[in-house]
Amino acid sequence: MTIRTSGTRIQQYMVNDLEAQTRRAMDGIKQTLDASRASFKDVVHYFVFRARPRMGDIGRASAIIGSYFAPFNHKPTSTTSLSLNSASRSS
Repeated sequence: MTIRTSGTRIQQYMVNDLEAQTRRAMDGIKQTLDASRASFKDVVHYFVFRARPRMGDIGRASAIIGSYFAPFNHKPTSTTSLSLNSASRSS
């Protein structure tokens, strides 16, 4: 069974706080997994998209994400994609 979920629907209601956003997205994913009678131990891969990342963001987000998998002693594979806004790019 494949379950695909995304936190994008709730981003407009989130405060500008990386930890709060990560927890809220992971809680939403947990709800989807629960509704499917699955858990984080069933996740085989996850994708993280970071817009306008700052130094340390990936490590902080990874620690929070890892805390959702830790009770199952499970570490699925992951992909992190970074997006920089055009103002921060050099021409």
